[in-house]
Amino acid sequence: MVKVFSWNCRGAKDPKFLSTFKLYVVNHKPDIVCIVEPRISGDDALNVIKQMGYDTWKVSDAVGFSGGIWVLWNNSYLQMEELDKHKQFLNLKCSMANKDSFQLTAVYASPNEHERGQLWEAMRGMERRNNLPWLITGDFNSISRSWEKQGGAGFCFAKARAFNSCIEDCGLIDLGFSGPKFTWFTKGSRIKERLDRSLCNIDWQQQFPMTTTLHLPKLKSDRRPILTYTSEEPQQKNLVRRFHFFASWLSHDNFFPFLESCWKGGSDFPSALQSISEALQKWNKEVYGNIFRRKKQLLNELKSLEMLNERRPSRSSLAREQEVRVSLEHTLWEEELLWTQKARANWVLRGDMNTRFFHNSFLSRRRRNKITTLKDDQGNWVVDEDSLQKLAREYFLTLFSKDSDVLSCCVPVDFPVLDNSLLNKLNQTPSCEEVRATVMAMNGLKAPGKDGFQAIFYQKCWTLIGADFSRFICSCFVSPSKIQSLNETLLTLIPKVENPTSMNQFRPISLCNVGYKVVTKILANWLKPLMPTLVKNNQS
Repeated sequence: MVKVFSWNCRGAKDPKFLSTFKLYVVNHKPDIVCIVEPRISGDDALNVIKQMGYDTWKVSDAVGFSGGIWVLWNNSYLQMEELDKHKQFLNLKCSMANKDSFQLTAVYASPNEHERGQLWEAMRGMERRNNLPWLITGDFNSISRSWEKQGGAGFCFAKARAFNSCIEDCGLIDLGFSGPKFTWFTKGSRIKERLDRSLCNIDWQQQFPMTTTLHLPKLKSDRRPILTYTSEEPQQKNLVRRFHFFASWLSHDNFFPFLESCWKGGSDFPSALQSISEALQKWNKEVYGNIFRRKKQLLNELKSLEMLNERRPSRSSLAREQEVRVSLEHTLWEEELLWTQKARANWVLRGDMNTRFFHNSFLSRRRRNKITTLKDDQGNWVVDEDSLQKLAREYFLTLFSKDSDVLSCCVPVDFPVLDNSLLNKLNQTPSCEEVRATVMAMNGLKAPGKDGFQAIFYQKCWTLIGADFSRFICSCFVSPSKIQSLNETLLTLIPKVENPTSMNQFRPISLCNVGYKVVTKILANWLKPLMPTLVKNNQS
């Protein structure tokens, strides 16, 4: 774990600074401390730094009584090398014992808009020179979106555009936050803004995927400190990793012969599907293999063959080089499809080989979906995983168990009645062609239900499994109790707002299996022409 603490203290000479800082250190134990706007320099700054409890530091001095950046750490397990220094940033290379290096930039952006433009250009230059995981943290004195400000003058698109362009040009990701929304407050809290944040590049996200930024309590300063920390991905207790069907399997030469040899079919379709999912997991491990390892092996082999064919080309080595190129192109296509599926970026047309974009989207999506802190009913912040699970469970138990005497307020009305000819249209069994048409009309890569299969599996494997699937769906209309075998759903929480802080800011949705979706879609199609009879023009 790496913990980086960043705080605009608005002056470090105040006697309250050290006592407040040490309280933060005791509570959060940061490895690296970034103090911006200490407003002192020279011997005054050195005297304060020596009392802060860290044995090594780098300083960008304040100019007069404004600005300044301090970065402090303990040299026992962290080595820091200064790369660039400016009055608006300190850029350092950090090396940890037995770990890869990364780049850390502590930022104090000038309140002056023109000078901030110089910082944005400097960040672009640092990005061009950098080849390491990169974390940028501190006070950017800028907001990127309208919701990051409350009160005062309206949101300025031009200022935000300059900041957002810098973030985009540098390929940075806003790590978001947990806790209160704003980090800066005017006196009386008339104006509030989120001016402090942490940004990172995709290499940082790959090396430290579980990175979280906390907005800490505001003490002494009108600025709220932020704590950015990395952690190991937690092991899910008492949970087995569930099956997911990967669309890239469909492109493997052995997939369809394997499926044909393992498919049992028959009347019990759900059991056959469960059996094939277990067989596919084993096939994936033993035959299909790891895409990323395969790509690396092919790249190494291609490099060796190119060098060999430059020196001593032969018919066999040239033929092998061509084979490796074809295999590598196919593997890259499979990798792109995998990231498309994981990133849920269905609006992007496949074929661009833009795996960096999809990987970035997947990492951002996973970070957004992680719930790290929430407020309970008493307004207290809940942070540990067990307490968060308990909070969510109790909230929905309460929400969905309240009694509601709805019928007592209803008055008798003449509801529309369908005649027997229309009712008979609903009392029928769908045809196999109707089931097929419903499946083929589905989005192939929509989120799967509990069984892990997406519609693309049914669409591409219809010639093998279509007859069994159609018979089972038709049997659900003859014996409706059979739908129970399809009606296992996963519940997931979708945020109603960005950076939600309480359970009432989430809405639960159900991820249903494809079979259940097919049944409901067929029913919906049958009901559609009857709705004008049931719903009047003045009803919605």
